[in-house]
Amino acid sequence: MILLRVLPVATFSLMNIICNMNITDTSPEAEKVLIEILRNMSPEQKGNLISDTLQMGRELAIAGLRYRYPQATDEQIRLLFAKERLGDQLFRQAYGDKANELPD
Repeated sequence: MILLRVLPVATFSLMNIICNMNITDTSPEAEKVLIEILRNMSPEQKGNLISDTLQMGRELAIAGLRYRYPQATDEQIRLLFAKERLGDQLFRQAYGDKANELPD
């Protein structure tokens, strides 16, 4: 249920970013259409868009880790992903001895 409390803020932030960014590879007319589509989306649709975007980011990050560590196991990739997100100090506090299982 945390998402329901965060969603209005996340939706506003997404809309604020999109409405205020200067898209250089898109015509002003196309940008207006994009903004209008986003403004007309329901909160549920905006939430799904945010969720899908976050999931795509995670998948891209994991793909990058698999590329950099082709011999790593799924568990090692999961740990590397956690380390990237948490930073070294918090990762070591959270995962303890698991830090020793990371590939070089």
